[in-house]
Amino acid sequence: MLKDMVRKLTSQGLHSLGLKRSEPICPVCSRSSQKIGSVDFNKSCEDKEKRVFKESKRKVIYYLCDSCAHCFAPEFREWSDEDFIREIYNSEYIKVDPELTEKRPIEFAKFIDRVFGEIKKNIHHLDFGGGPGVLSNALRNLGWNSVSFDPFFATVDEHASEKFDLITAIEVFEHVPDPHQLMHQILARMKEDGLLLFSTLPSDQVLRGGSLLKWWYLAPRNGHVSLFSTNSLIALFEKYDLKVASLMPGLFVAYRKLPGWCENIKAIAALKPM
Repeated sequence: MLKDMVRKLTSQGLHSLGLKRSEPICPVCSRSSQKIGSVDFNKSCEDKEKRVFKESKRKVIYYLCDSCAHCFAPEFREWSDEDFIREIYNSEYIKVDPELTEKRPIEFAKFIDRVFGEIKKNIHHLDFGGGPGVLSNALRNLGWNSVSFDPFFATVDEHASEKFDLITAIEVFEHVPDPHQLMHQILARMKEDGLLLFSTLPSDQVLRGGSLLKWWYLAPRNGHVSLFSTNSLIALFEKYDLKVASLMPGLFVAYRKLPGWCENIKAIAALKPM
């Protein structure tokens, strides 16, 4: 979702690896992939009962990694910032993500405060990819030391270049064509003993019994260009010596070593790495 996340994608694309466009490699584990088909560009997460936008007649091709089962649309690796702004994150984006500016960030702020509230005075929080900054503002109203970072929405707090104890990335991972670029940006801001709390919906259940192309979460008009399986999440975080654990369906924590300030938080301390 972030403007920085799509910067320099052309130079980091498949051509830099000496590969043809017909041979996309997995952006997570660099293994081979297979084309699974295409969907219309205007397919969105809000199309469950009725399409938000009529068909565009533009097809977006998705691939599935042979090894880690990461699903991705390689064409977006070559998009510029302006392409994303014009085609996806424009004035009509709210139609395909109506919870972006209020419901989702407010609910997550309440959840974060319930889980970590007892130590909020002792930690510094960053909401990475925080859109217009609603979640961070809600946490500050609850007594948190919180800032938001999202160049795409022009919410770059002056303190966002610092190191943080707790970083949240809510509905960010699925928007990024280059997961490793995202990891570098997050880890550059996370303390060595920090904790990452992030959300994305794994594809495991769909892979077992359905069609990824029909999955509501596979939605190019929402900017959902990277669909993670549990295996691809593990593969990604292992490359950075991070453990990842599931807090609940679609919500995860990642860390190098469980921070000391988490030891008395039962919901976190009891987690087992995947």
